[in-house]
Amino acid sequence: MKMQVAGLTKCSLIDYPEHIAAVVFVGGCNYECWYCQNCQILKHSANTMDFSDVLKFLAGRVGVLDGVVFSGGEATTCRYLEDMIVAVRDLGFKIKLDTNGTNPDIVKNLVEKKLLDFIAMDIKATWAKYREIVGENTYLREVQKSLNYIKNCGVAHQFRTTSAPCLKADDLEIIKTYVGDSNFVINSYVKV
Repeated sequence: MKMQVAGLTKCSLIDYPEHIAAVVFVGGCNYECWYCQNCQILKHSANTMDFSDVLKFLAGRVGVLDGVVFSGGEATTCRYLEDMIVAVRDLGFKIKLDTNGTNPDIVKNLVEKKLLDFIAMDIKATWAKYREIVGENTYLREVQKSLNYIKNCGVAHQFRTTSAPCLKADDLEIIKTYVGDSNFVINSYVKV
């Protein structure tokens, strides 16, 4: 089977807390966030690379990089995600997953198979304002299920919200109540 990815950042000091990591970008997303910094990879395009090339690169970075981040788009929309994670984990790397939380069963499966070392989940807005950020399909029930699962699954994690202009200080305080005692990060909004 030929697995394709949308891109690769060969070295990052910011995408995996306290680790030097590569970032594998998986194309496709089930949201339409108007401020997305990765909008060029949201739809599968001809500008992809073969995952075997990613593995060759990573094999040459064993002992140099600590981990690999699977990001997107939305990584959990990729049918080969587990296969890719297993292949990278077999090289000895720690695995971080960036997710929007819309596929809780996939996240749970990866956790139960002990394939993840860190999960970062984006909480786009308060529940009442989700549609303003993500578009018509909010998948709110799934997002809430992922949030509750990740908080209690035993894997290191953080929840993140981008401070988009439509979110006020009160909204960010409400989102903090969703995540409870979990690590919560507010990312700066960058106009695309």
